[in-house]
Amino acid sequence: AAGQCVRIDQTQTDTPGLWISACRAGTYQVLRRFDGATEGEQDAQAKCEQVEGYTNWYFFRSPLTSLDFVLCLKPYRTTN
Repeated sequence: AAGQCVRIDQTQTDTPGLWISACRAGTYQVLRRFDGATEGEQDAQAKCEQVEGYTNWYFFRSPLTSLDFVLCLKPYRTTN
């Protein structure tokens, strides 16, 4: 949800994991979540370009498109 923080586990080379986390250095703040079908990287970037202040995006694509989502993120800073 918008305002939550997440951390991205990039130790998995094929698909990085995403975990809800306390907001602190090294995490990302969710600016906006888009639910519904996503077509991948280009679609995620296009959706997040509408979100002021985003620097990163994360998408989840499921065999059930109703479970797909895109998160628009920015690095968490204590002066958000």
